[in-house]
Amino acid sequence: MADEQPDAHALAEVRGRAVAHFKEGVEIASELARADSASVEAQRDLAIAYNKVGTVQEAMGLLGEASDAFTRSLQIRQTLVRTDPTRRHRSDLVVGLLKLADLTETAAIEAETPQLAGLRSAERLYLQAADQLDSMIDDGLMQPGARMVQITREALASCRERIAERTGRR
Repeated sequence: MADEQPDAHALAEVRGRAVAHFKEGVEIASELARADSASVEAQRDLAIAYNKVGTVQEAMGLLGEASDAFTRSLQIRQTLVRTDPTRRHRSDLVVGLLKLADLTETAAIEAETPQLAGLRSAERLYLQAADQLDSMIDDGLMQPGARMVQITREALASCRERIAERTGRR
């Protein structure tokens, strides 16, 4: 059987339903987080729910909406790290930074006129992720050769290469 390409219309419909369900998840997670504002798990669940919405929106090409969802997720993750700086929350923060950085970089590249400012914003987010990982390594919570460290360094290097291409500095 030959490789079948997904029907674009059917895929868009499924993604639309997924966004609707994930947004409902955000509403439920928001209610739980408000009802028990001291619950770290409820806050984390809300961050994850926003992340899921953003991921599907990004796949649909709704980059502005995805950016909003990833930003909300990241804000919650930053608060969690300030109040409960465990390995889990610090790793979640790195994931949130990488998701927003990747999206920001993609939006800058795909713009009608590639945007240097967007690439610089992505670079700052990648640097924050790298700093967080370095701190985790220093604290013995992450191995220097961990896959997340490697992914972050590669993404930062790639982003910097794109900036160099745009500015003529190689």
